[in-house]
Amino acid sequence: MIPRPLAPIFSISIFLLTSAISIARETKPSVLQPCISQLNTKRTPVKAPFTRGVHRQGDKTYYLLHLFPPTLEIGVRDAIISSSRSGCQVLAQYPSGKPIPVTAAVPLSVARGLTLNILKSDISKLGGRQKYQASLNIVVQDTGRLYLSSNDVWALKQLGIHIPPSTKIISPSK
Repeated sequence: MIPRPLAPIFSISIFLLTSAISIARETKPSVLQPCISQLNTKRTPVKAPFTRGVHRQGDKTYYLLHLFPPTLEIGVRDAIISSSRSGCQVLAQYPSGKPIPVTAAVPLSVARGLTLNILKSDISKLGGRQKYQASLNIVVQDTGRLYLSSNDVWALKQLGIHIPPSTKIISPSK
């Protein structure tokens, strides 16, 4: 069930972030450690990285990580890291809850693949497609609108989730 206080303005990412701590797995693959260390700076410390989504494409695996700081006042960040046989690479980092950016470093196919895999996991954790659909319908009923990124819309359509007509599509951040 979606907590009603989250209803005013939200994207599907923020909606799903509320359960991220319970859904995410702590990230410890040794191949990612150099990149996590690179992201862990004095200005932006990382207390605990959690894997939110994984997508494999070609010879690379892409990870969407939530980077939790020692105190939440600093703000949770998201990072996209790719790994291959040659190591890892930080492709993007941005404030958590924002749409996955589509850039030269993060192609549309990767952003969509991560979004789709995250959505599949969330649907499973919420008890299936019907319960997920009901949750979306409650938000739309409570607020009159639902803000989604174009990647969220694509992923929802792939999984047969009905998107209410009052849905506002937000542009991906660059």
